[in-house]
Amino acid sequence: MRSGWHGRSFLTANKVYGKSDGTLIHIAAAEPAKFSVSGTLEDWKENVAKLCINNSRLILAVSAAFASMILTPCEADNFFLHFYGRSSQGKTTMLDVASSVFGDHSYTRTWRMTDNGLEGIAMAHNDLCLFLDEISECDPFKIGAMAYMLVNGSGKT
Repeated sequence: MRSGWHGRSFLTANKVYGKSDGTLIHIAAAEPAKFSVSGTLEDWKENVAKLCINNSRLILAVSAAFASMILTPCEADNFFLHFYGRSSQGKTTMLDVASSVFGDHSYTRTWRMTDNGLEGIAMAHNDLCLFLDEISECDPFKIGAMAYMLVNGSGKT
């Protein structure tokens, strides 16, 4: 099985959350989502969440991270956000803050990959947020098709 919701259980490459109706066997993607744990919930509230107060962009980014994990049980459609702006306007900072929901900034990937590579990475992030930074590193002729594949939820395979 791939990562994500399976009945009332949420499966990652390393752990099952919730109660399983049977045995769940994770079929690992080429490169699983890069979860990590650093500190406590109280640390996160004090050092991350508190800094989001009165910052609509950070609130949006963190909210998207949390929302990604409940879309399937809520039978809601997936979504795609693209933060646009000149260099050094805080786009990477927004992704780093949102990535803290899953560990740290290493959870964020870059657009610098092939469409086949992105398909594998997307499968590893099933029912999770996939943060992609530095869209300027991607082949401009492939961005539209890659974005469509992500939102549509279906790749070549």
